[in-house]
Amino acid sequence: MKTLRKSIQLWFDRLDERWRNLPMKTQHRYTLWFFTGYFILSVMVILNVFISSGRQGREIRIEHIENPIFKQPNPAGTIMDSSNLNQFK
Repeated sequence: MKTLRKSIQLWFDRLDERWRNLPMKTQHRYTLWFFTGYFILSVMVILNVFISSGRQGREIRIEHIENPIFKQPNPAGTIMDSSNLNQFK
């Protein structure tokens, strides 16, 4: 675990060194591109939420969560588990 942490730390240190060696203008340009992409992605998600929630006929059903094991049909009519020792006789 320590070697993994050390290798990850070395990798981050190398990335940080490469970032610091870039000219300031290039760093600024990369940062602007990153935030522009993030902004576009955020706007797309917000628009998608508004469009999907604005459709008519879409209702939200709120129901209780049911255990899927109890939904399966059991031919014997009882729930079989390993604590029932009568089934092995």
